[in-house]
Amino acid sequence: MLSKRKFKEQLNRECPICGQKGSAEILHTQYFVLHSAHILPQVYDIVSCELCGCVFSDTSASQDVYDKYYAEMSYYESSHVETDTRLYSERANWIELVIPRRQSRIIDIGCGNGMLLRDLRCRGYSQLTGMDPSAKCVEFLLVEDIDAVQGSFFTHTDMKNFDCAILSGVLEHICDVSKMIDAIKVLIKTDGLLLVCVPDSARYYIYDNVPFDYFNIEHINHFDETSLLNLGLLHGMSIRNLQKTDIHIGTSMQPVIFCAYVNDDRPQTDWVQYSRERIRDYVARTSSRTATNQLIDDLVSSGEEIVIWGAGNYSSRLLATTALAQCRIAFWVDSDRHKQGTEILGRPVREPEALMRHLGATVLVAVAVYSEEIMAEISSMGLTGRIVSL
Repeated sequence: MLSKRKFKEQLNRECPICGQKGSAEILHTQYFVLHSAHILPQVYDIVSCELCGCVFSDTSASQDVYDKYYAEMSYYESSHVETDTRLYSERANWIELVIPRRQSRIIDIGCGNGMLLRDLRCRGYSQLTGMDPSAKCVEFLLVEDIDAVQGSFFTHTDMKNFDCAILSGVLEHICDVSKMIDAIKVLIKTDGLLLVCVPDSARYYIYDNVPFDYFNIEHINHFDETSLLNLGLLHGMSIRNLQKTDIHIGTSMQPVIFCAYVNDDRPQTDWVQYSRERIRDYVARTSSRTATNQLIDDLVSSGEEIVIWGAGNYSSRLLATTALAQCRIAFWVDSDRHKQGTEILGRPVREPEALMRHLGATVLVAVAVYSEEIMAEISSMGLTGRIVSL
């Protein structure tokens, strides 16, 4: 029997995706017993935003508290942490595919002890910068002769013109996600990339190694592909690459999503409106292209008799939206035997071999795909007339 759904009418924090702070469904309440020096909350609700569906921890701690925690109690201050380099090499493999140019200016935000940056340097990337709130982590990088700055994206607003910013295992830790994305958009160039790697909450149930391990004290956002798409749309960024995969952490595997955003400064929208707006864009653009067709108009003006190769969707649209029906059409040609023997506007549809009886005919190729291959086939027949393609 399903338990009764519980809702929270007033949240401690805004939804990290859409920013609303109203009603959310409570999916789980997580409790902790922490040591005496710990500054993060010992209980929080895992909620799902009623407006956009994003799942997150409704922590009572502010971003300032999390910044203090990561500056003073960073797990990554130990240089021996994560000696299993597969964790970073798998991320670096993806980064290498998305950013092949070795001279790209790259900043790794929340870089920890710099294992990912070290891997990238071994692959030939030369303009690398790390940013981390921990002074010790920054010191590790400087010793390795990799540029690094202490602080957060909120404090280093003067840094700009990076080709790429990386948030590898970071975004799930951030309270003020929207503010962070806006700050990063200033860091990177127009058309620069933001690369994100986060745990894939849609597949937690498949990788259930330790009970409630994904609801730990630090992971306060639980992204899936829908919430990542929405995040980009709401901040005027498109997705260039999204990959759901698994990575090694010690002897176990965990589900992650790699997502590459383009800082292309698109109008802000959301997943509800996105498809509708893109179809509107498509209709406006393609309508302007089909309003007039000079080639068809010339054929109408010349009055020459033509044979049209293509009795499919493309030519049927052209007949309805252009002057094609006003041309002197002798007959149609199509390789589809189901169309052969039928008529369009009173003109027969014939097999390609019918062209051999009209060697001097002007042939108009009206197909959406394979037009070059069809023109090559027609040329091989030895026709002496013109061959033109729309």
